Amino acid sequence: MVVRGRRQSLQVVRLIARLNTGGPAIHTILLTEGLNAGDFSSTLVTGVVSPGEGDMGPFAAERGVSPIVIPELQRDPKPLDDLRAFVKICRIVFATRPDIIHTHTAKAGALGRMAGLIYNVCVFLTGRPRAVICHTFHGHLFHGYFPWWVSTLLVLGERVLARVTDQVITVSEQMKHELTRVYRICPERKCAVVPVGLELDWTRKLPAIRGRLKSEAGVPSDCLAVGIVGRLTAIKNHELFLEAAKECRVPAARFFVIGDGERRAELNALSDRLGLNGRVVFTGWQRGPAKVYADLDIACLTSINEGTPVALIETMAAGKPFVATKVGGVPDLMVGEGTLHPPGLEVFSNGILVAPDRPEVLGAALEFLAARPDLRRAMGEIGRSFVLERFSVERLVSRMESLYLELLVSRRP
Repeated sequence: MVVRGRRQSLQVVRLIARLNTGGPAIHTILLTEGLNAGDFSSTLVTGVVSPGEGDMGPFAAERGVSPIVIPELQRDPKPLDDLRAFVKICRIVFATRPDIIHTHTAKAGALGRMAGLIYNVCVFLTGRPRAVICHTFHGHLFHGYFPWWVSTLLVLGERVLARVTDQVITVSEQMKHELTRVYRICPERKCAVVPVGLELDWTRKLPAIRGRLKSEAGVPSDCLAVGIVGRLTAIKNHELFLEAAKECRVPAARFFVIGDGERRAELNALSDRLGLNGRVVFTGWQRGPAKVYADLDIACLTSINEGTPVALIETMAAGKPFVATKVGGVPDLMVGEGTLHPPGLEVFSNGILVAPDRPEVLGAALEFLAARPDLRRAMGEIGRSFVLERFSVERLVSRMESLYLELLVSRRP
């Protein structure tokens, strides 16, 4: 856009339900920062983090991103608060007069796109250019979260919202397949894949802080550290991790549950019932990924459903192997051709995939890697090269900028 011989920033309103610890928050913060350094001016709108969740607000501040916080925009459904949040979003959109409205996560996606629809109807009457509406699926809520009838309503609602969305964006090819072929949210021509991008300079700190996590946990420095990183919520399926810890016959192994959430007391109790005292450490949230991954020998992901898990990208960036459940976008992160090993391990060049409901297989996978230190090192090196090539912030920003400009050029009245 050129005004009086100079280039004017293109206005973006970006919405996410909350900046809790996890991939979507990191993605939106880095995307906002990166695009603001170019031809775009972004207004980031967010809600509040729920109790027990890690808060990415300080990370946003470090990156020079100052979001507008709507207190009524929260994770849990509250009709009156949701209505108030919607009104405030509408006010922000009309005050900003954006070229692009880009929403992330389910609730912000619904409220933001409805606000965008109202805005576009109003600007049609004035003759001003309408806003392009985009929505990114970092994952979806159609499986593993709610009873079947709630999931069905969510699918129907997303199909309706897709009709007023110019561009649906996913973070993996598998997610695109599920949205377009399995749940039929939108046609393939309307769905683009833009992989996540992460700032990975923290990997340089790994040698300097190695041993700190183990020391604080009071475990032997030469133990085999197996860790799971993420929110303590049902979809992450920490039961599988704890049950696999019981199945794993590696005396030197210690199991780190890194993160926090509403299920911490419940999972502590399960660990006690399984007789894992002394073998499992609940660390809570840790400041910065370097401290976490410097000490881990093997990372686990046991989710029932995932988009593109940031925890696995960080694991590979740190040069560590992983064992993960074969769900959602996880297979898109695998390198090479998988080979099957009994009792059900699918071994790739950078990690191992297992079924999401068999703790004995996950335990066997951990034993398999524990006995092969050379394989662990080789997997780590391959994984690190894979991540550095595909998941940089620069690549994310460049791809999104190109997509925005294509949409703006082709936008219809």
